[in-house]
Amino acid sequence: AGRVWYTSGTQIARMDPYSNPVAASEDGRVRFLSYALVHGMYMKLLVWPSFLCYDYSMDAVPLVQSAADLRLLLPLASYLALL
Repeated sequence: AGRVWYTSGTQIARMDPYSNPVAASEDGRVRFLSYALVHGMYMKLLVWPSFLCYDYSMDAVPLVQSAADLRLLLPLASYLALL
């Protein structure tokens, strides 16, 4: 709640879809699945920081269009590891 107050929310008025394609996506399901993938990628980097990048824009993390995408096994394993 404090962060939202301090930053006046989390929306950027003029979001460039190339800078953050996940946030620019209009489909809530695609955003949810893609953010789950990002969580899995960060958990992997926390455990094994083999490839670090300062900028993940320009389709560095392709959007997840379907729940059948095999890349979602990474966040699933990450979430289960946290339990």
